[in-house]
Amino acid sequence: MPFVYSTATNDIAYTEYHDAASDGALRPVKRKMIIRGGAGLPNRRTLLTPYGHGTEVTEEGLEWLLTIPAFQRHMKAGFIKHFGAKKDANKVAADMSQRDGSAPLVPNDYSPEEQAKIKAATMANMRPEDVPESPTKAPRFKPLLKS
Repeated sequence: MPFVYSTATNDIAYTEYHDAASDGALRPVKRKMIIRGGAGLPNRRTLLTPYGHGTEVTEEGLEWLLTIPAFQRHMKAGFIKHFGAKKDANKVAADMSQRDGSAPLVPNDYSPEEQAKIKAATMANMRPEDVPESPTKAPRFKPLLKS
């Protein structure tokens, strides 16, 4: 079975519609396939952040996907790849585009000057007792047991 690998942040639904029965009528869905996303988002249970995800598709499904212009654009942009067999998604994703427009911001997205401004603004809004202490200071709490 072929696999489609994605480094998109969110799932992508590729949809084909029937022709409308009349003007203004809704077009019923003919075929729909969802390619799993979630790259760059931590897993709820393990908090591990995958680089990519794989979705198993049928041969006919892959042939259909290859005819869709949006799927072709995603492949050209480097967010989608397909292979005939299952591979490690993180290894496949290492050679693909990593960040799309919906990826969460990380500290490396900011320059050191911007990080300093954000830190100063955050600290200004904190209560004095919530400001983290430097590691060289003694702890603020007293031990429960005396030794």
